Amino acid sequence: GETPKDIQLVLGSPSGPYLQEANLIIGDVQYNDENKSITIKGKGFVGHKVKLSVVSLTSPKRIEVDGEDLKKGISSVSIDGVMEVDITFQQKNADVKAVIYF
Repeated sequence: GETPKDIQLVLGSPSGPYLQEANLIIGDVQYNDENKSITIKGKGFVGHKVKLSVVSLTSPKRIEVDGEDLKKGISSVSIDGVMEVDITFQQKNADVKAVIYF
């Protein structure tokens, strides 16, 4: 047969938020449809500058890291109809739990 010369890609929208990138060891990622949140659990070392990148349809309403509201280190950009949210913070414990509410 002939080899196709063109490839057509159809991009869709995510059905829910997902973790796109992280610079720590990820243990678990869970999406909770009831309260519209994604929980990311990971491990690293104290003092490490953590960066998480999450893709979603909307901007986050609130972000918690280890039970405390994160007020800075958050940037959102809209790309092709979805939000790419970058979250950076200093790691205070070996275990990290970040919860992002949408």
